[in-house]
Amino acid sequence: MTTKKIAVRFEKVSKIFDKDVVAVDNVSFSIEAGSLVTLLGPSGCGKTTILRMVAGLEFPSKGKIFIENEDVSLLPATKRDVSMVFQSYALFPHMNVAQNVAYGLKASSVPKDEIDSRTEEVLKLVGLTGFDKRLPSELSGGQQQRVAVSRALVLKPQVLLFDEPLSNLDAKLRRQVREEIRDIQQQLHLSVIYVTHDQEEALAVSDRVIVMRNASIAQSGTPFELYETPNDVFVADFIGDANLLDINILSIKGDLAEISLGNNKKLTLPHKGLVQNKIKLAVRPESIFLLDQDKDAYLQGTVAKISYLGSHLEYLINTKLGQLFVKDKNVLRPFSAGSDVWIGLAKHGVSLVSL
Repeated sequence: MTTKKIAVRFEKVSKIFDKDVVAVDNVSFSIEAGSLVTLLGPSGCGKTTILRMVAGLEFPSKGKIFIENEDVSLLPATKRDVSMVFQSYALFPHMNVAQNVAYGLKASSVPKDEIDSRTEEVLKLVGLTGFDKRLPSELSGGQQQRVAVSRALVLKPQVLLFDEPLSNLDAKLRRQVREEIRDIQQQLHLSVIYVTHDQEEALAVSDRVIVMRNASIAQSGTPFELYETPNDVFVADFIGDANLLDINILSIKGDLAEISLGNNKKLTLPHKGLVQNKIKLAVRPESIFLLDQDKDAYLQGTVAKISYLGSHLEYLINTKLGQLFVKDKNVLRPFSAGSDVWIGLAKHGVSLVSL
């Protein structure tokens, strides 16, 4: 059996700032070489501090950090083979594109011929051939972001870091640039740590996502695992939208629990070792389908509000378990506000979670 190479490893790492402010609390994880792993979480959860510790801009208070099996815990940034793409791009306004990209190579005394060839190569990779003489002020936001990525790529780092790289771009451009970043990462087999607070962005670009909460890891897994089977209410609610419903466990058999939403129709799901009074049912909005009769229904409700969004309809449904948020692709046969509906559940996007 082949052992997978690890690019970055954290072993029980904590970061404590002045006045006993715990920014990162006893965090351990590994990132496989050639993968893109996203640190996702709300502001202040510790994700950027972790990124800065990988870069050598902060040092751990406790624990160890390894890059490709080398202990770099106390190594300065200049001694680490790591490049970072910042949220602000940090381009030199008086330098043209080629000069910005080549800056790190020139500072490292790389021969001029090699600088020119590597700069040309990386600008071609990001689709900026012919833009080498332009100043940053002559570029769009997306083009400036590509220059920032190029400047990091040209150094051929062991690990490439992204700190909220798309936050300054509009929604359509964010989608385009994130796809370009993912394509480059896969093409070059780069080891990438990517920080964002945008759930959709994290799901779209990642091999694995580490969800942070209060300076520690709430859950890690593939985008599919986190979205379909969150461990708790926080992850379910933070990764996309989730309806959180009270349920009753009727029986347990092996790994499965039979539950009820208060009517005669039963639902069987993995119970994950959760206990009755500390459990909810998480249901994704697109995993609810609306029926005009009670056949195969788990719950009855009344349409409180309907919104048309082109590709789908969004409903707010009042039920005895609270208000449900529903995304329905059946835009040609909408239910009207005030009408009675019955709630059906898909076989995906429905899971038990802890409080």
